[in-house]
Amino acid sequence: MAKFYYQSTGDSPSEFVAEIDGYLCFIKPIIESGQIIWAWSIQSGGGWTHRGVADQVVEHKAGTAFSISMAEEAITNALDHCDF
Repeated sequence: MAKFYYQSTGDSPSEFVAEIDGYLCFIKPIIESGQIIWAWSIQSGGGWTHRGVADQVVEHKAGTAFSISMAEEAITNALDHCDF
């Protein structure tokens, strides 16, 4: 599994983002059933990643994981088997 370098997003220090091949990959903590889990998503568009129309953000894949490393693995798997 490739190691990506996540940085906190400017508007929310609890969220993390990495740019991978023009896709933005987000990981953020959420509370579900009283415990913290990690939501992840892969997006493009919006003009930030230069994929798609400037006013259109597309979420390609999303899910949740029990740890940050599991979220990174899910993102890696989604990108490796990219059908979007």
